[in-house]
Amino acid sequence: MQIVNCNSSAQVFAIIKNVEKFIEGTEDIDILECSKGQTIQYRRSKGYYVQQSKRIFNDVAISYYTFYDIAIYMLYSYLFKDKVLLWDIKLDNVLKCVKTFTLSQLKEDKDIIKRINEEIKFKDILDYFEIKEDGYNIIFSLTKKSLISPYFYINYCKNILTNRKEDVILNDELRRFERISLKINNILKIKTNSIGGR
Repeated sequence: MQIVNCNSSAQVFAIIKNVEKFIEGTEDIDILECSKGQTIQYRRSKGYYVQQSKRIFNDVAISYYTFYDIAIYMLYSYLFKDKVLLWDIKLDNVLKCVKTFTLSQLKEDKDIIKRINEEIKFKDILDYFEIKEDGYNIIFSLTKKSLISPYFYINYCKNILTNRKEDVILNDELRRFERISLKINNILKIKTNSIGGR
C-alpha cells in the first residue's frame, strides 16, 4: 500500500473513492492507490467530487497535511459514522484527527485505563478486549463513549485479532470498527515508514 501514479487532485479523488469502496465492501482495498482508471474517471467527472478533490489537494500541496492524513481522517470518521462529508476534510478536522494518533494520546488513554482498572482489577490489558455475550468488549464501549481515543484500540488491534478464538461472535458494529481500525493501523505504519509522510 503506497501512493502511486499521481500526485494531484486525482490522487485525492482516488483516496475518497477507495475509502468509500472499502467501507461498502468486505474485501481489502489499497486505499492509497491511484489507478489509471481512477485518473480517467476523475478527468471525466464534474461537480462536487472534483471541486472537493481540488480543494483538499490544495491543502496537501501547501503541506498542511498529507494524502495519508486524508485516508486516515476519512477512515477515522467512518469508525462511528455511516457517512463522511467531503466538506469536513479541512485543516482543523484533519489536524485534530492526526493528533489523536500520537504517543501522548496513547499515554493519556493508558492512564485512563489504569484508573478504571483500580476498580475493575483486570490482570491483563487484553482482558479489556475480551468479547462479552453481547458481542462487544469494554474497550470498544469506552471508545464509543469518547472516554479513550480509538488509537488505543487501533494500537492493540492486530495483537487482539491474532489472539482471539475463532468461535467468538462479534457484534456487526464492533466487526466494522475492527476492520476499519486495522486499515488505519496499516496506513499509520506506512506513513511512519515513508519519507516525509507523503
